[in-house]
Amino acid sequence: MSDNDAKLDEFLMARGGPFYDLQKQLGLLRENAFHAGSRALLFIGLAWGIPLILSIIEGNAYGPAEENPYLLSLAVWARFFIAVGLFILMERKVEQQLSSHLRQFARAPLLAPDAFEPAAGAVTKALKWRDARSAEIVCLIIAALISFATMTRFEGLEQSSWAVNVHPDGNVLSMAGWWCVIISNPVFWFLLLRWLWRLFLWARLLRDLAGLELRLVATHPDGNGGLAFIGEYPNAYSTFIFAVGCVLGAGIANGLMDGSITATTYGYTMAVWLVIVLLLFAYPLLA
Repeated sequence: MSDNDAKLDEFLMARGGPFYDLQKQLGLLRENAFHAGSRALLFIGLAWGIPLILSIIEGNAYGPAEENPYLLSLAVWARFFIAVGLFILMERKVEQQLSSHLRQFARAPLLAPDAFEPAAGAVTKALKWRDARSAEIVCLIIAALISFATMTRFEGLEQSSWAVNVHPDGNVLSMAGWWCVIISNPVFWFLLLRWLWRLFLWARLLRDLAGLELRLVATHPDGNGGLAFIGEYPNAYSTFIFAVGCVLGAGIANGLMDGSITATTYGYTMAVWLVIVLLLFAYPLLA
């Protein structure tokens, strides 16, 4: 294997960046061992488990549905249990499948001899962006801002729940509510935005490779000149789509139950969600 061939193997989607390095320093993972199961349990514990304990202490963990207890909140289950856990568990699958697709360019070989060095340069650029501190700092800042917006929404509620106690003098967040604003929501949004950023990097890398000289075969059996395998890459993100779909579904279900979402709004929401999913994967494929 040449140095340029080996360079194509270095683009590992789930590694690199300050968040990965922090987990490595804390002993949560190793270079050759993701320990995805134990890390997923840890982050679920931080995002979902601790608010549960706080809700039990405050007496808001369970009870009649009209009291909006913690364990009956679909949004809590979807965001902090299902989505946070799956965002961690999906790392190995995404990394392996995308790396396999990238290696296919060299194995086929689809790259012309003079294109291997520029391809290696494109991978180097993608790795530099992947490891950039600024990208994950921006993701963290956006996650914090979204969580702050959630706090302001809590303060405007007219009915008490596990997260907020409504009083005539003003709403007061419960201990579990404060934990979700400070920890749980930022964890969820940071992991979501981090994956979206890395999906964008994959799209940029495909765009750069598409601009190189490729050895396409018009009579290739796949009917796409030998590039049909690229169309399979969205399968790696099936877990991601399921996780985000659960969050969206929980929000819609809550809206339908409390009457804030009509059937028409539901239809528009699902149409918008379909467009978002298509856009997420259309850009890399069109690249």
